[in-house]
Amino acid sequence: MEQKYVLNVETVNIFFDESGTKNDKPTIMGGLLIPTKIYNSFEFQELNRKLRENKFTKLHWTNYTGYEEMRKDILEVLTTFAKFARFVKLNVINYNANPLDIRKKLYNQKQKAAELLMQKMIYTKIPERILYGLLRNYGKDVYIKSQIFIEKSNRYEGFKLDTNLMDQLNIQSMYRGEQFSVLNCSLKNKREEIGIEITDLLLGIVRQIIKKMKLCQRV
Repeated sequence: MEQKYVLNVETVNIFFDESGTKNDKPTIMGGLLIPTKIYNSFEFQELNRKLRENKFTKLHWTNYTGYEEMRKDILEVLTTFAKFARFVKLNVINYNANPLDIRKKLYNQKQKAAELLMQKMIYTKIPERILYGLLRNYGKDVYIKSQIFIEKSNRYEGFKLDTNLMDQLNIQSMYRGEQFSVLNCSLKNKREEIGIEITDLLLGIVRQIIKKMKLCQRV
């Protein structure tokens, strides 16, 4: 009798954010993947409750100046996150826009249009590569169903990042025969999802490490 091949279906939540600007390097983007079972656990939902009820101070690494209440809040969030760290995946890209500034001058079009094209590339291709890296290679016996959450901003809305990311990732999966699909991709307001706040904190820490490394190299 022929055996049916059954895939194990896993559901995950992915959170995307960025840190740094062209005038405040390094500029990094990153995605954090948390299995839905873990994100729906009591510990994470308690963090979400406190976040949405404004029980936390602003959870933003670049705003941290040693303020005691903020330190306690950041420690609480990261301590809870650390308990589940072995089950999550973080993917970060540190990119430099300066070579793109040079390259855009080679395009046979007005520089305003070339600048828009460059920004489109940054805010579509880099996020796509980050999230694709998180979703692929889970094994031949596992199929991943995902939801993506991105902090809302005028830039992301202008580039329709949520719609484009969902479409491009599903196209990539189908074209390459990968075993994942994106069910939903949405832009969220600040203080809606603790996963976005954790991603912001982690990127801030990574960015600080990169800065320190560059400083040590100069010494």
